[in-house]
Amino acid sequence: MIRPSPTTTYFNLETNLDDNWDKIDLLVPVKSTADKTYYVSPAGSDSNNGTSAATPFKTVGKAVSMIPQVCNHLYTINVAAGTYAEDVLITGIVGSGTIRIAGVPANPDTLVINSIAIKNTMIIASVAGFMASSTTQAGFLAVRSKHVIFDSCRITASASIAGVVFDGTSGRCINSTISNRSIGIEVAYACKVYCAANKGSGNTIGMQAHEGGQIDYTGTYPGGTSAFSTWASGSISPLIVSATEGNITLYVATTGNDSNDGLTSGTALRTIQAAINRIPQIVNHQVTINVSAGTYSEGIGINGFMGKGSILLVGGTAVSDNYAVNSVDVFNCVLDVTIRGLKAISTTHDGFSAYGSSAVTFDACRCTNATTSFSAVIYNKSKGTVSGCELSNRQNGIFIQRHSIVFSTTNTGSGNTNGLQSSEASTLGKFSSQPAGTTAEATGGGGVIR
Repeated sequence: MIRPSPTTTYFNLETNLDDNWDKIDLLVPVKSTADKTYYVSPAGSDSNNGTSAATPFKTVGKAVSMIPQVCNHLYTINVAAGTYAEDVLITGIVGSGTIRIAGVPANPDTLVINSIAIKNTMIIASVAGFMASSTTQAGFLAVRSKHVIFDSCRITASASIAGVVFDGTSGRCINSTISNRSIGIEVAYACKVYCAANKGSGNTIGMQAHEGGQIDYTGTYPGGTSAFSTWASGSISPLIVSATEGNITLYVATTGNDSNDGLTSGTALRTIQAAINRIPQIVNHQVTINVSAGTYSEGIGINGFMGKGSILLVGGTAVSDNYAVNSVDVFNCVLDVTIRGLKAISTTHDGFSAYGSSAVTFDACRCTNATTSFSAVIYNKSKGTVSGCELSNRQNGIFIQRHSIVFSTTNTGSGNTNGLQSSEASTLGKFSSQPAGTTAEATGGGGVIR
């Protein structure tokens, strides 16, 4: 008599249907039913439920194990600063959802992990704000997966292997530092990867593409004895200049994450620079970056934009301390750029600057932290308007030079060495109140204030 295998499952259509469904559930992979967020901390425990910052897991691997094999929702793992002696592996996940592993993008050196690898995963996955320490394998690895993003990551431990590897996986590597490896970023096996604003030094090869791998890059990239290497139909090329196709609004908040899309307040970016880096170089429409209240420890650079549109970077609508950045520089922009409602707090840099730009407005901004070496607002070979700002305790409240043309209106401030200064054939037109100084107005080299 032939007996059935003990692993064989039988369904009896005459029994209760619920009993049959229970049996079916045991045979199919578990799938997600809603968005989930888990927390990890060195002070946590893997016996916790991990669902709040007060009850975190101790290891990233434990949080990863909570992701179902079929993931149709957003699974976020928030990892606190600290050291995790783990080689994290995410593998075999499918579905229509997204995995987001969020570290400390603003300071990845404070969150150390051995390595993070994403393999055979057919949903979008992002990793942001980690320092990888492994010297025996790639710090960040994506293999045969759908789309993987490494953002604001760092690996500097010296090793004769690559730092970041994309193997048969499309994706992005942005705002990351890769140093002292055989290859900084390696892309292979017929995949396409976008690289932007990466850096590093001491690599043998900065970026390498082979066997049909393609790297499109913009901005800086990891340095190496050889900048690039390609073989077996690999290609590395600068990204073709793109243009806006419609109005763009991006959101930034201290509670955001630079691996978010930034398109809503609920999916805000963490840094202002990350939002600026999302803007196409040719701007033919209105681009608005809305910054939520908070302190952003970054010097902002708006560089090289052109077109018939405009860029508005806005915090508050009035002068306040609530929207703080280190500084804002606008370089070589040939379109309207407006900075509104921010406070610049750096004492080792000019507060708000415009260089080689055609139409830059600083409105309702504040720069009052004391230094006698730098100006609150400076224009160099630029045109623009300073309006409704408070500019105090600097070398100059407003300083324009090298044939700049600037209109200053309804500004306030005190304690400057010079309230206004115009030099090198520049013209500063004024209306209503102006920032005060030991010297109210100073000119030189053909500069005019009128």
